[in-house]
Amino acid sequence: MRVFRLVGLACILAVMASSAAGVGRPAGPPGARWVMTDLGTLGGQFSRAWAINDHGQVMGTSRTADGKLDVFVWQAGRMKDIGPAPAKDLRPLLNERGQVVENAISGGETVWENGATERLWPMWLATAINDRGQVAGTMDTKKGDRAALWENGHVRDLGVLPGFYESWATAINADGVVVGYSDDPLKRQKGTPSERAFIWENGKMRDLGALPGFPSCEGHAINNRSQVLGQCQDGSGGLHTFLWEHNRMRDLGGAFTSNYELLWGFAGLTDRGQVAGMIAAHGGGYHLALWEDGKLHDLGSLGGSQLQYADMNDQGQIVGKSTTANEQLMHAFVWDNGVMTDLARPGPWNGSQAIAINDHGQIAGTSQLGKARGSLSEPPHHAVLWTLQRSG
Repeated sequence: MRVFRLVGLACILAVMASSAAGVGRPAGPPGARWVMTDLGTLGGQFSRAWAINDHGQVMGTSRTADGKLDVFVWQAGRMKDIGPAPAKDLRPLLNERGQVVENAISGGETVWENGATERLWPMWLATAINDRGQVAGTMDTKKGDRAALWENGHVRDLGVLPGFYESWATAINADGVVVGYSDDPLKRQKGTPSERAFIWENGKMRDLGALPGFPSCEGHAINNRSQVLGQCQDGSGGLHTFLWEHNRMRDLGGAFTSNYELLWGFAGLTDRGQVAGMIAAHGGGYHLALWEDGKLHDLGSLGGSQLQYADMNDQGQIVGKSTTANEQLMHAFVWDNGVMTDLARPGPWNGSQAIAINDHGQIAGTSQLGKARGSLSEPPHHAVLWTLQRSG
C-alpha cells in the first residue's frame, strides 16, 4: 500500500506524449465484471469515500441525519461514525492499521484508532500517515511554521533548510523518511527563488537541489525506495515535474498538470517508480498519462475532453473520472494494462468518480444515485465500492 500523500501546484500545460490506449472497454478476464456496492450514509443523503486500504476499510465523509458532516470508516457492510469532518478542502487520512487522521485546523487534528483519539497538537496540519502510525505535517513554533513528525504521542520539529524561514512536510514513506519543502515569504516578495525541496532522514534535512532554469522546488511524494516526486518553478510561473533518485533530479518536463478539485495531487508515484497524472490533450481538455522507464504515454480518456486523475496502486492500476463523448456527466474509470473501463452504472443519474484504489484492485469513490430530494440542493451521492467479480 502506498504511504505518500500529494500536495499539488498549478502547472503550465505542455504535452509530449505517445501510445494512446483504448476507450471504454471491459477489463479483466473473459466474463469478469465490475460490481458497485452502495456503502450508504450516516443518515443524510450524501457521502463520499476518500481512501481505501488493503483490508478493504473505506474512509470518507457523510452527512448525518441532522445535516452535519462527519468522518466514517466502513468495513464489511458497516459504516461507523468517528467524529466531525475536517475543515473545508482538507481530506482525512487512512493507513493499513485503520488509523484515521482528522484535520480540523487550529490544533484540532486527531488520530483515531479503534474508538480512541489522540491530539496531534502543536501540529496544525497533517498531510500524510504511514503504516507505523507516524504522521507528517506542519507545526506552529515561535520561529514560524515548521515541518513536523508525530510519533508515539510526541511531535518533532524537523527544522528548516539553511537560508529559509519556514518548512512544510508533505509526505512520508514506510521507513519514516519525510519530504516537503522549505519556504521564505520575504524571498517570494522580492521575486527570488523562495522554495527548496527537502528530504529528512535520521534526524537530518537535506536540500534536493533544483532543475536547471527552475530554481524554486517542492517535494510532494515519496515511495518506499525513497524516490521523490515534485515540481520546480521558473521565474515566470512555468512548472516542470521532477523525479529525484540517487542524489539527482530527473526532469520529467512540463506535461503533468494540477488536479484542483481533488486538491491533494497533481500526480502519483508507485514503488516501481511509475508516475501517473493528467496531461493536456492535443485537441483540448485532458488525458490520463503514465511516465514509465523514461517515456510518457498518453492513455486517453473515456472519449470526452475532461478527465481527472485520482490514484494509482503498486500494480499500476489507475483510477479517476472522465467525461464520455457526450461531454455531460463525469464517469468513474479504472485503467489497467492498456484498457480504460467505464465504471458508471447505466441510467440517467450516472455521474460518478473513483477516488482511491488499493493493491487488491478494490476501488472506492462516489456515485450519484438519484435526484435531490425536497428542498436540499445536494444530490444523493453515496460512497461506493467497486469490486471485480470473476465468472466461475
